[in-house]
Amino acid sequence: MNDTQRLIDDTVTRLFGEAVSAESLAAAEQGTWLGELWDAVEGHGLTMVHLDERAGGAGATWHEAFFVARACGDRKSTRLNSS
Repeated sequence: MNDTQRLIDDTVTRLFGEAVSAESLAAAEQGTWLGELWDAVEGHGLTMVHLDERAGGAGATWHEAFFVARACGDRKSTRLNSS
């Protein structure tokens, strides 16, 4: 894992680990918009991680962007299995 991948992985793991609970996940699955979580995701630049830097993104590769998607799935499975 290179430094960029490690930074992205650490950021999303920490962010979702702190912000997603079994309750918030259940609410989201029922249609509740988790605005604070979305704001945090946007604030960390994760909605544009794969976008070219000239366009305001991080210019991450698909491999680096994978860490964002993986963290989303990990949070769901972790929270569901712990409740």
